[in-house]
Amino acid sequence: DNVKALFGTGSDLQIYHNGSTSIISDTGTGDLQIESNGAGVNITNANGSANLAWFKNGAAVELYHNSAKKFETTTAGVTVTGNVNGLAITTTVSTADNTDTITLTSTDADANSGPNVKLYRNSASPYDDDVLGQIDFEGRNNNSQDVVYSQINSRIMSTTDGSEDANLYLKIMKAGTLRN
Repeated sequence: DNVKALFGTGSDLQIYHNGSTSIISDTGTGDLQIESNGAGVNITNANGSANLAWFKNGAAVELYHNSAKKFETTTAGVTVTGNVNGLAITTTVSTADNTDTITLTSTDADANSGPNVKLYRNSASPYDDDVLGQIDFEGRNNNSQDVVYSQINSRIMSTTDGSEDANLYLKIMKAGTLRN
């Protein structure tokens, strides 16, 4: 333990075990670069029976949890298997064709609802007439301007405990104006 393999002038690269952790330390001024002429770099558990991370040469990056792939880069972006919890996410999903852009699939065989989409407004001070959520159906007009052609939104009508009320509004574009 604590015996170091030192490389480079000034011991820029060090490989050692400190008694509880094995360490590769790059203390130089450049980057630590791992190169592969094969299929890529695969980080596994101690006996090689479970992938932790796999960096495929010229292709995907895969991250695993308990031997199950949870994150993968693809030519189209990323694939996440499972839940993404605790994130405030703002994202744009783009497509260059007319295929489905977002598909939610439930494989449950029960009679419950699913898949489900939740638009949740977690306001510390909710008020009557607050907009809970909104879906805009937007496109371009013949002058290359972005236009909301139709819209669905839900508003709180009463926040009073025990007598909560809400409205669901559907608006459509008519003669250049978004109307109820």
